Amino acid sequence: MSKQISHPDGSRRTTTRRVIPAKRKALFAGLIVLLFFGGVELAARLVAGSASEGRFRQISEIVSFLSEEESALILESDSETFWKLRPNVVISNPRSILFQGRVSNSLGYRNEDFPLDRPKSTTRIVCFGDSSTFGIGTPQTDTWPAQLESALNSDADFLRTQLLPASPDSRVEVVNASAPGYTSYQILRRMRRELPLLDPDVVFITCANNDFWRWDDRTDAQQAERLAGSPVRNALMHSRAFQLASEWYSRSGSVASTRDAEWARKASLNYFDPDEAWTPRVPLEDFESNLQQIAFLCEEQKVPLVLVIWPDQLQAAGKWSVRVNYHAAMFKVASQRGLLVADVATAFQRRPWSVRCYIPNDIVHVNAEGNRIAAEAARNALDQVFPPDSTLQQLVIPAGFASDPTDR
Repeated sequence: MSKQISHPDGSRRTTTRRVIPAKRKALFAGLIVLLFFGGVELAARLVAGSASEGRFRQISEIVSFLSEEESALILESDSETFWKLRPNVVISNPRSILFQGRVSNSLGYRNEDFPLDRPKSTTRIVCFGDSSTFGIGTPQTDTWPAQLESALNSDADFLRTQLLPASPDSRVEVVNASAPGYTSYQILRRMRRELPLLDPDVVFITCANNDFWRWDDRTDAQQAERLAGSPVRNALMHSRAFQLASEWYSRSGSVASTRDAEWARKASLNYFDPDEAWTPRVPLEDFESNLQQIAFLCEEQKVPLVLVIWPDQLQAAGKWSVRVNYHAAMFKVASQRGLLVADVATAFQRRPWSVRCYIPNDIVHVNAEGNRIAAEAARNALDQVFPPDSTLQQLVIPAGFASDPTDR
């Protein structure tokens, strides 16, 4: 195609512009699209690995296998803890099995929104843990951290005689900093990152429910080392763009294979009947080491630590469970470090009917009544953190009476 062009010297010259055929344009456009999506898939593979390698990919498969929810709506990848809760998630599906109501607030905790900077009149309790504390299968208000908060704030004696110095606007705030599927390895790393930000007065941790679980031939620590060992993958893990690409890859049909579903089925069975050929996510000796490091973190920040012993349905019935050895390690570390224990397992065993508190087709997660028992065990532990002041107890004035006769 020819075209005349005027130049500054007044001359006019004819130039010829090459016309690219429409078919060739379409070919170039298609090549660009292929290169783009090829790059996205490569990045996603580097970040997430295959179904048998990436922890985020694995938890996504398990959530999809066990429920109707799409994990990408609830969880997102995290470079330190493999995954975390997406912020501002609310599940309104009445048929939802695992997740109900408020899943997370704007900060990624299973609470209503609260100011990160703790008010002086607020005593903050932070509960780090797994799905038993997160409250799988129950609304946010029925979880034991929420029930603990409600019980403490309605207990005038506790607010007046145990939270010192007390003030008219004293209140307790219980932060649920738990996430489904977390092990002690993940809890430790989350605490390193968030403990200083939350500035708690007391910390509860619930673990051992996932540490013995076998997902593949690597421990959580080995999986993290594998990710950190690749400079390219490590750089991509800190890129939000590539995290989104990884999540797109996880949801794409190209990887939704029968192999993934079969892996999820086998991994889920390992929770009930562990296959010794698979590797525990956190072996017992590593579990004990993680607890020691968690205790040290709290000692550094001068925060009392309470270990929560969470029972499965077998333990509630007084039978042996694979968790027994891990619970023994928790009692051992508690004895060595002078830590407090909220023994929910014993609390359940003292109530024979507690075996009916577990949600249907589940041996770990409990309903509102089961969470109430756990909240009561946690409340009992707090009596040792905040011993009642007997002199102030004598000054508690019954409701309806004034403190000064002249005020009557």
